[in-house]
Formats: sequence, C-alpha cells, structure tokens
Amino acid sequence: MKKTLLALAVAAAALGLSSCDSRPDVAGSWAGEANLPIEGAATSYSRVIYDLNADGGAVATYVIDFTKALPQSTQIVSPYQTSVSATATISGTWQWLADEDDELALAFDASTLTVSVDPQALEMRANVITDEQAPELDSLRPQIASLYKADVENAIRAHASALLLDDVKSDGKQLTFEIGDKKYVYNSVHTAE
Repeated sequence: MKKTLLALAVAAAALGLSSCDSRPDVAGSWAGEANLPIEGAATSYSRVIYDLNADGGAVATYVIDFTKALPQSTQIVSPYQTSVSATATISGTWQWLADEDDELALAFDASTLTVSVDPQALEMRANVITDEQAPELDSLRPQIASLYKADVENAIRAHASALLLDDVKSDGKQLTFEIGDKKYVYNSVHTAE
C-alpha cells in the first residue's frame, strides 16, 4: 500500500513538472537571419539579435542592408540606386504559451523602436541609365536618410509587432524555431565578461 501511494505521488509530481521541464532554456542572446522585407528594395539582407532575459524581457537589435532606387522628385529627376545600412532596436516581452512546451510568443512595443540611418554612409550610385553624377544629391543626404529610415521603421513594425515561434528547441548553442512554415537557426551570442 505504501509503495502504491509513493508511486502515485512520484507520478503526480513528475506529471506536474513535465510541462515546465520539457521547455528549453532560451534566456540569452541569439543571432540569426531576420528575413525583414523592405518595401521597394531591389535587394535586402537583415540580421537580428534577440536578447531574451530570464524575467521575460526582450530586446531585438537589427542590422539591415538594402539597395533601393531613389524616388524621383523635382530635385531628383533621374534614377539613382542607393545602398543603405541601418540599425534598429525595439523592446518588448517574451513568454511561453500556456499549455505548450514548444511555442513562444514575442511581443514588441512599437513606441520603443529606434532606427538609425547615417546620411554620410549612404552610397548613391551614378545614374544607371546615363551614368551621370549629381553632386546636388550630397545636399539631400539628410532627407534621403529620413526616407529610408521610415522604410525600415515600417518593416520592423510589421515584422516584430507579435511573433509566434513554434517548435522551439535549444541546446544552449543554437536556438531553432519556425515562424509559419519557415525554419530558423539562431546561434548563441556569448559576450566576454
């Protein structure tokens, strides 16, 4: 009788802890591809580092590189190609979904979004049709950077407002998950202390 009660108590305790124990430890910093589309960009590449705190806080830091044609205006009448590098940070929270061992929700607060595009780092290529240079573009760098900053802000707001990571696994070195049907593999970022 005592053995039966002890066995039942152990089974109940194991059952009660099983959902928490089977969740991987995801607290830490994870770097990988962001798959962040920039509207109208000819090419785009983005990476993100997710810093997931043990208390449920989350920070995403993006590095985005893209090329895009300058929009025509009264000051820009010929097509020019621009290479843009931007950085962005947004804060929020993460949590495991109730009754799920492998689904994680990331929710970011759009009011915490900061985006930086350095006007002096913009690379504006010669007119792709006539190969003309336009020195007056240098005076427009702040306005052009502001245009591209808005593109990055829109892309991050659409991407990071709420992310549901499914089939989350971690071995401490890699974090794997799916968003929709796309699989992602992020590597642990170790910082020197």
